[in-house]
Amino acid sequence: MTVKYDIVAAGAGPAGATAAYILSKKGFSVLVVDKEHFPRKKLCGGCLTAKTTRILNDVFNESEDSLIKKNIINFKSNRFEIRYKTETIINKPSAYTFYFVDRSTYDNFLLQKVKEAGADVLEGVKITGVNAEKNELITSTGRLIKAKFIIAADGVNSTIRTKLYCQNKRNRSNWQRNLAYCLEIFPGREKYINAGDHPILDFGYLRYGCAWIFPNKDRRVIGMGGLGRKNKNLANQFNAYLADYNLDNIDALEIRGHPLPFGNFLLKPVWPGGNILLVGDAAGLVDPMLGEGIYQAHKSGELAARAIIENIENNKKTDANFLHLLHTHLFPELIYARKFRRLLYNKLNHIFKFRNIRLMDKHFDKLVEVAHGLRSYRWFKKKVDGIHTL
Repeated sequence: MTVKYDIVAAGAGPAGATAAYILSKKGFSVLVVDKEHFPRKKLCGGCLTAKTTRILNDVFNESEDSLIKKNIINFKSNRFEIRYKTETIINKPSAYTFYFVDRSTYDNFLLQKVKEAGADVLEGVKITGVNAEKNELITSTGRLIKAKFIIAADGVNSTIRTKLYCQNKRNRSNWQRNLAYCLEIFPGREKYINAGDHPILDFGYLRYGCAWIFPNKDRRVIGMGGLGRKNKNLANQFNAYLADYNLDNIDALEIRGHPLPFGNFLLKPVWPGGNILLVGDAAGLVDPMLGEGIYQAHKSGELAARAIIENIENNKKTDANFLHLLHTHLFPELIYARKFRRLLYNKLNHIFKFRNIRLMDKHFDKLVEVAHGLRSYRWFKKKVDGIHTL
């Protein structure tokens, strides 16, 4: 059976949901396909920065207050802490609020918004193939989906990216070179000691990576992630990290892992002709320094929708316009974050080892502003327009 739509979004996470919501609101026929049934489990720290909440307000008309009332945001903090192998180096208030969500709840909330906007949704259906010449997707149920535009939002293990980009050995190698791997556990709040109600980053255990402890309403997210080629024994390092904190019942906690793009973003995540656009993790659009991906997913989904709308309404070339939007709103920060990472992670353990608190205190304030979208990775310069949106 063949079905036809104006747009099909493969993947119902923040990237696919954002694009589908905007396009459905414009009156286009939209289908969202995801291999999972929602709500589904999703490994993620679940931290929302100021630039992310700005998009939620601008696109979905959901403020921080409304998301808190609906229990989508389940925790917030105006403090952050930096540690070196469990020893506190910096613990101070922040002028900007960090918000925390459970990704299962968050993603399901966004998908319901997409349904309310008028999009059709297929859950539990996997994309197994793509025909770029005919703008067709093949599904695990044997259904053939044809659309004018395909938005590939199917995550770090994207079938569409693999079928189109990774047949080439060089492209495959480039993707793997900057792939990170993460491990996480989710203990209840009562099971964990020596952690306040604020986000903690812990350095000294990995090269090109760190550990983290994020608060939630009923649990904590404790994780570790780093560049795969720089860290060959991540499981051993994570177990050592947990042991250093004397976490009760370590063996009884389920350790779960997942890959994460970490500087392997595609500089041309659009197929020639502009009818297939890659967004979010599928395009590697994750901050190569801090590992943040929720904002980049939302933003790239928004930009993909804008490029499609401008093609349909104003006959602008989708591929050229999408790349222009990415180079304006996302790529500069990703490129400079990757450069900054080389400098920081090569020097970071040395700086922490000798406890240069004054140097760290000054620059980590700026790094917090970078995370929230107020400064750029480029020399920590303030952005003229603050947290920019289209």
